[in-house]
Amino acid sequence: MNQEQADWKEIAQTTRRLVAHADAEDLVARWHPLGFIDIPVSEGAPAAHRRSTHTTIHVWHPEFSRPEDPPDICHSHGWHLDSVVLHGSFVNETYDVEASAAAPYLLYEVSYGSDASISRATGRRVTARIGSEERLQQGTRYQIPAELFHWTRAHGDDLVITVMSSSSFTGKAPMTVRSVGSPPARTYQRTPCPSRVQKSVFEDILIRLA
Repeated sequence: MNQEQADWKEIAQTTRRLVAHADAEDLVARWHPLGFIDIPVSEGAPAAHRRSTHTTIHVWHPEFSRPEDPPDICHSHGWHLDSVVLHGSFVNETYDVEASAAAPYLLYEVSYGSDASISRATGRRVTARIGSEERLQQGTRYQIPAELFHWTRAHGDDLVITVMSSSSFTGKAPMTVRSVGSPPARTYQRTPCPSRVQKSVFEDILIRLA
């Protein structure tokens, strides 16, 4: 077993142990506008409110995910993302986003309210072209630098489970790209999942990481 495999196994075991003791760890599953369920495991605060290094479990669930509709074209973060795929696979797309007065897309700036993601149009038109695509499998570690635009496309009927750490905060707002004609502002409530949904999601994580 190489070091990367050993690290993945250890992270998977730690994640399973945390979820198995969810009540004691005070874990709460919340809806996320990007289509996954967000389960913060550090700082005791939703990911939307983090200001320092933070670790969270992300679960793309074929039954319970509730993404914004329509989804963004792509988005960037105001921090460096370091993630490990614990189960499933997906395609990560990186995008080249450039200003253009006649472009078909608009750039939106994201801010956070109480348990909400709020995006507002900047008025700046941009192009958005896929620069690269990479299929990420179980056991893979990947990184997304701050301010790089990307999109994660989960596929298939099974869960995708990752553990993500954020660091190197830039102080700049995350950005999203949407089609021209989209509403000038949008608010997405990052509300906790109902108890029956959280229970089912946690059980599915335990099964997949057994």
